Amino acid sequence: MAGDTHDDRARQDRTLRRSGRLGCAGGLLALAVLAGCAEPSAADRPSSSGCPAERADDAQARKAAVAAMTDPATLARVAREDPDPDVARAALARVSDPDALTRAACEAPDWRVAQDALWRVTDPTLLARTARDARDWRVRAAAIEKTPDPETLARAAREDRDERVRRAAVRKLSDQSVLERSAREDTDPDVRRAALDRLTDPKALCAAACRERDPLLVVAIVEKLTDAAALAEVAQAGVCAAGRAAAVNKVADQNVLARAACEDADDGIRKRAAERLSQPEALARVARQGKDPELRRQAAERLTDQGELARAAREDPSAGVRAAAVVRLTDQTALAVVAQKDSDAGVRRAAATALTEPQALARVAREDRDPRVRAEAVGRLADQNVLARAACEDPAPEVRRSAAGRVTEQPPLARVALEAPDAELRSAAVNALTDEKALARAAREDKTPEVRVAAVGRLADPAALALVAREDAAPEVRAAAVVRISDSDTLVRVAAEDRAPEVARAALGRLADPAALARVACEGRHVEVRLDAVKRVSDQSALASVAADAKDWGTRKAAFGRLDAERLAALAQRAQDPAAALAARVAAGQESWDTVFAPDNLARRGLGTVLGAVALVESSRPGNAAVVAACHAFIRQGDTTRIPELRDLLLRFGDKTLAEDFLNCGQAQLQEAGAEWAAAHGLIVGGGRGSQRVRWGEQEER
Repeated sequence: MAGDTHDDRARQDRTLRRSGRLGCAGGLLALAVLAGCAEPSAADRPSSSGCPAERADDAQARKAAVAAMTDPATLARVAREDPDPDVARAALARVSDPDALTRAACEAPDWRVAQDALWRVTDPTLLARTARDARDWRVRAAAIEKTPDPETLARAAREDRDERVRRAAVRKLSDQSVLERSAREDTDPDVRRAALDRLTDPKALCAAACRERDPLLVVAIVEKLTDAAALAEVAQAGVCAAGRAAAVNKVADQNVLARAACEDADDGIRKRAAERLSQPEALARVARQGKDPELRRQAAERLTDQGELARAAREDPSAGVRAAAVVRLTDQTALAVVAQKDSDAGVRRAAATALTEPQALARVAREDRDPRVRAEAVGRLADQNVLARAACEDPAPEVRRSAAGRVTEQPPLARVALEAPDAELRSAAVNALTDEKALARAAREDKTPEVRVAAVGRLADPAALALVAREDAAPEVRAAAVVRISDSDTLVRVAAEDRAPEVARAALGRLADPAALARVACEGRHVEVRLDAVKRVSDQSALASVAADAKDWGTRKAAFGRLDAERLAALAQRAQDPAAALAARVAAGQESWDTVFAPDNLARRGLGTVLGAVALVESSRPGNAAVVAACHAFIRQGDTTRIPELRDLLLRFGDKTLAEDFLNCGQAQLQEAGAEWAAAHGLIVGGGRGSQRVRWGEQEER
């Protein structure tokens, strides 16, 4: 312990020698050592085994020592030099000398301590010294806040190395020359802004606004300006676009605005200046001289002077500007010139839209090289002959459509209906026509069926309709004619002869006379039409006529099945076909199937007659075995006269065996009937030996 005490004292002695205080009173020495203001040298420091807690204890010891000190110089030194803020503050609290406080404010290592010292300084000279010499900017700024001295403020505004101090000085300055210099020369935009905020001299503000390049600063300056001349100068001479824009927003002089709209390098400024124009002369200047076509266009849209509008419509290099001028132009002579001569189709079209002079419009409609322009002109024409000509002759479909849509008088409509190259235009014209000759010609001659249908729909001439119904190549046209015909002979002819079933049916649907229906049933070209005709006949005499005279078995059977007993008896006497006569006797109850199939009767009448009669009668039926045997015998004969009846008999009386016989007999139609029967009964026709019971015509071959 003795060794440690000796070493501590030795270190204290060395410290005192270095500080030049050896020889002072013992008590003072001890206190000065405890509150040591300088960091010990490496040789004098305790060993590295010391910890932070020991160093904290040292600061506490120094602070305690300070509390016991009385020497002002030592207290001032501790306040100025001790690295621990608490120790320095403790010493500072006991310092009262203004110079010592000023020195502490300038030199204390901790800015908070320095600021504490500054708060106690009141002398202007000392405040000026602190504002100049304090090492920390915050202390200098605080000194600036306290000092009222203009020179100190001006010096700080010009010379301080920290922009925050300069800004603080500027905010207290009122000297316009110093403020103007700071606003012009300071490198920091916030300092310049602060200086500008304090500036009130219009000339200085104007010069700053013209010179300043920082957008935020220059806008702030312009906001302060109220002098019209200054605003005009900034709007025209400012180097910053934001400043010119701000000035343009405030300036009211139309000449200044017009110049900005015409000449400013910035698109936005030119646009804003143009928007603020209101006087015709200023607008005309922009329309003539503006370098931006869009602004010239906007100016033209606001012009009312017809001379200026005509000049712009004829001379402006931009088609958009010329078009805008044309929209406002009312001078028909000027419009006609533009509509016929402008190089741009859009401009010519705009001029045509505004034209009302018929001759000029007609010329544009005939001669303009652009179809959109011709269409516009046509859309404004009223001359029916010019419109009809355009509808028929213009090379562009859109022009023809526009023209045709405006034709309303009958002779021009007839021309469109007959001559227009577009089917839809001819059809539309036909739908508006009333001239029977023109309609008949269109119905006969137009190359498009849709147009002919439209014409037929408007026709009333029976002869013309009948001609179309019989001769037109298109079924839909013939059908359209049929529905407008009431002449029975024509309808019967079409129903019986037309090559298209749908047309024949359409004609049949308009018939009601039983004799006419019977005629179609007997003579009709299409089996389905003949059967439809039979279904529509209710008169027994007509049905009997069909049953006796129809050229095909299917029609006869359809009519036969609907005959009453009286007509059956009559048919039994007059039928040309012996099979029909026999069927009528059986159906009327005059003869039975047993009698018919008796060998002698069967041989006398012939297999064809008997099988034909069986196929006609639905009300009663012979035995299956007899019918099948007769079918086999008839197949062996190879007689084609009863093929339809054989097909019917297979479907009504046949079984799998007879179907196989049909499939293998060697006759194509009967083979087809066999396959049909198999499909109807869910059977598949496959390969193999098949039935060999009967062959077509084998009896003749023997």
